[in-house]
Amino acid sequence: MCLAEKEREYKILLRQKCLELRAGGTPVGLIEKICYGIPEVADKRFERDTAEAVYRANLEAINALKLEIRILDSQLEREWSNVK
Repeated sequence: MCLAEKEREYKILLRQKCLELRAGGTPVGLIEKICYGIPEVADKRFERDTAEAVYRANLEAINALKLEIRILDSQLEREWSNVK
């Protein structure tokens, strides 16, 4: 699954749990702290964070490949520009 889907799932579950706590009379100031400790919410947050780490790692891999291509292109340019 992609990062956006994991983010959506996490936000929906977090909102549901916050509304459940609010409907149960939990003070507003405590809802956020309590929600982050609910195992179901924590699991979704972990999945979201893992998807984000994979996304960023893939971006770095793409950038490394682009750099390698630029280096090879420069080498080819130098070699072929001197051929007569």
